[in-house]
Amino acid sequence: MLRKLLIKNFATINEIEIFFNGGFLVLTGQTGAGKSIIVGALNLISGKRADFSKFNDKTKKIIIEAEFNISSLEFTNFFKSNNIDYGDSLIVRREIMPNGKSRSFINDCLIRLEVLKFLSSKIIDIHSQHENLLLNDEFFQLNFLDSLLTLTDLSYSDTLKDFQKKFSENQDLFQKIEKFKLNSKSEKEKFEKLQSSILELQNANLKVGEKEEITKQHNLLNNIVQIKKSLNEILFFFQEDNGVIAKMNKSHSQLSSISEYNDKLASFSERLSSSLIDVKDLNEEINLFQDRLSVDKNKLEEIEGRINFINYLEDKYFVSSVEDLLKKLEELSHGFSNLDTSNNNLNDLEKKFNKNKEWLLITSKKLSKSRKVFATKIESILIKDLEQLGIKNANLQFSFKELANLNYYGKDSIELLFSANKGHDLKSIEKVASGGEMSRLMLCIKKHLYLTKKISTIVFDEIDSGVSGQIAEKLGFFMKEIAKEQQIIAITHLPQIASISDDHYKVFKNELGDEKIETKINLLDNKNRVLELARLLSGKEITNEAIANAKKMLNI
Repeated sequence: MLRKLLIKNFATINEIEIFFNGGFLVLTGQTGAGKSIIVGALNLISGKRADFSKFNDKTKKIIIEAEFNISSLEFTNFFKSNNIDYGDSLIVRREIMPNGKSRSFINDCLIRLEVLKFLSSKIIDIHSQHENLLLNDEFFQLNFLDSLLTLTDLSYSDTLKDFQKKFSENQDLFQKIEKFKLNSKSEKEKFEKLQSSILELQNANLKVGEKEEITKQHNLLNNIVQIKKSLNEILFFFQEDNGVIAKMNKSHSQLSSISEYNDKLASFSERLSSSLIDVKDLNEEINLFQDRLSVDKNKLEEIEGRINFINYLEDKYFVSSVEDLLKKLEELSHGFSNLDTSNNNLNDLEKKFNKNKEWLLITSKKLSKSRKVFATKIESILIKDLEQLGIKNANLQFSFKELANLNYYGKDSIELLFSANKGHDLKSIEKVASGGEMSRLMLCIKKHLYLTKKISTIVFDEIDSGVSGQIAEKLGFFMKEIAKEQQIIAITHLPQIASISDDHYKVFKNELGDEKIETKINLLDNKNRVLELARLLSGKEITNEAIANAKKMLNI
């Protein structure tokens, strides 16, 4: 149940902290006092979209924090899967920043809004007048029947789960079949393109270091004329009568003739002799290298073609080296070997789809039969509930029609037919039910839904619209009956409902001066509760008669 609600900087609320007990609680207050703000705060805690016009002070953030006792609910797996600390006390917080960003927390752990929405749907249900429109929604009616039926009939529950699992499986198969039909051409092109790329790279016979090697060969062959010219000049410098070798020979003769006079001179002679040998060897090697050089245009064109081909492959596959091309070949080959061709077998897919569909059609008939039998029981129960709420001659029926195609629930289409008067034909509820009748019927349905799933806190936001007097009192006792199992917070303007609550809160506005007002909320003691009931009974002017009636209603 909701134990505490903290609201900061929201609409006309600067800061309030409300403590709640279990049972049947009501909130009352004059129109415009701020009851809807309390509901708005609870909606934010439930993960609803934030209204950024609701800042009390636009320089500060909105904070809504709610503390729940969840000791009677089972959330261990939820907390474990979301890595949140578990405890019987659950604190949910929503913060809305002035820049429009929002953050959500569960037990001080930052969580995604989707996680907050999921958890809140399990612990709080806010029922407002507009929800009565759900009575016209066939899927709401279908879910209502299924929720109760699965609770009372485990066999039906298992069959429905199997059906929905098989239906989802068939939806996936249908998508695969359609995808195969629509994309078979592109899949084939993708297959052929991958195969072509692999063959192209395989046939290229690339080798590690190849590009560097042939680039060197290309530089040699492409510049052979310049190389031969330079080498000829070098050989001339070495070999002419007054060239390098001749001069080194003369220098060596001179050193040899004087080397006996000094060890240093002898050393110079030896070094020059060694260098002369090296220069003569170099001369021979250059001469031999030059003789072998020849202009081979065919070889040059072949190398240029190979370099251009490698450059083309590098550009095509967005790489910068032969080594990267070889890696690319490895990747493509690996992708080709792992290519999933399972969806290509259209016949297998269609056989499985048709087999599943046949099973689904048979099972949908079983589900429909069970629903129809159960619907008659629920009709009787709802008619009795409506009688408790003052609609004595109510009659209703879940009208079944078979859909042309299967859906997640089977082949049933349901329309709720209704009549509030004896002797009148049953008609679509949206055409014949008044606002008050819609509210009471929705309350009856919700009562049974709450029995199927334990909700920590149920909020009824002025669902008593269109009722008064004795009917209002019956409506109050009906909600109090639900409150035996779950906490009920009802926002009401009816004294008959407020008088039978366990706790009574009043929402009011304080004048702060400078045309500024602030919403506050108080838990009323007996004295103030009498005054508030008297106000609800008589209006602005509280009469002695109204006070007497209020005391009577409270058995004071």
